[in-house]
Amino acid sequence: MPTSKARPATHNDDLLWLLQRIAGLTESEGKGTESDGVVRGIPSNDVLHYISGSHLGIDGTGEITLQLPTTTRNWMLVGMSYNRTAGAGANIAPRVGQVVTFVADSGDDRLTFASQVVADRINSVFASPIPFHVDAAFKAYFRPQYDAGADNTGDYQFWFIQGYETEESS
Repeated sequence: MPTSKARPATHNDDLLWLLQRIAGLTESEGKGTESDGVVRGIPSNDVLHYISGSHLGIDGTGEITLQLPTTTRNWMLVGMSYNRTAGAGANIAPRVGQVVTFVADSGDDRLTFASQVVADRINSVFASPIPFHVDAAFKAYFRPQYDAGADNTGDYQFWFIQGYETEESS
């Protein structure tokens, strides 16, 4: 975890303080271990995580688990795609939440689409990433929310960017 020491007065100490604070460098303990002084924070490029899959036989209340890496609970959804491939449903109103069995229109309901016909594939890239603080199991949850049938099948894709948490986050 970055240091919480007060900002020092000398230039070299100031530079080290900034690296610890911003880039996540740890103080060297002189042990020469691989983890000694390793950057644990900000990569040069966004860390992108891609999830794809398909589901079979889902009804209007079915929920699909999206497993994210265990590196952080903070993610930003930057795009998604969904295509219904078969089933009795005529309309969908997809939602994505950050905890299992999230309540519609609550703070854990992070993305909601208006009802639309299943023939229209969803291909969305969001102008602003949607922040997620996923549950303790590092999962987000997707509900296609069909209007009819329990035989609906479909394919999905999600693109998440890894987020970073401040020391002061609660």
